Amino acid sequence: DCSAINIYISDIHLGADVETGALFKENLDYGFNEAKRRLSEVLDKVYELGSFDVVNICLMGDNIDCCGHKGYTASMTHQMPENMDPRDQFNKFIELYDWFIRSLDENNIAEKKINVYSVPTGNHGGSYEFALNNTLKYYTEARFPNIKFTLFDQFFGVFEQNGISYVLTHGKNDQFMKRGLPLNIDDKNKVKIYEWLDDNKLY
Repeated sequence: DCSAINIYISDIHLGADVETGALFKENLDYGFNEAKRRLSEVLDKVYELGSFDVVNICLMGDNIDCCGHKGYTASMTHQMPENMDPRDQFNKFIELYDWFIRSLDENNIAEKKINVYSVPTGNHGGSYEFALNNTLKYYTEARFPNIKFTLFDQFFGVFEQNGISYVLTHGKNDQFMKRGLPLNIDDKNKVKIYEWLDDNKLY
């Protein structure tokens, strides 16, 4: 069905300074410009597909790297290097997503409407990221009256498109989970998810 497309964006980590690890070399100059370049590639792929009735932008958390205290995740127990302070992360977050949403709108990719759905937080950004997402919501709705922005207030958020329910989550909350949901869901986590789906009458 080509009437709608979902674009999932997660773990941009604006402000992260990658110094070690398997992805070190490809992230030597990571910052706003590199994040924008990578999202430009997403836009190019979407443009190749043509236009859709509906475009759903799904923000999946950790779009910024800190929780408002430079160098700390939301639990305040994990330190990491950063190349932007919290103020810069805030400003660049708004600039990046204003550009991304405006690009889709100006190129008429959505024939009928654009929706933005955002989880409240990731495990890095925490409540600070919720504040940024809420700012982006009001900014977007004021600037683009034709765009609907939904900011979920729970760990799981749900939207429906063409009779299908989509469940969004970052996979790890900002305080209480020692580990996030695994990429390959095990039996223990299946029970949690199935119980949540049942409680919310999603089948």
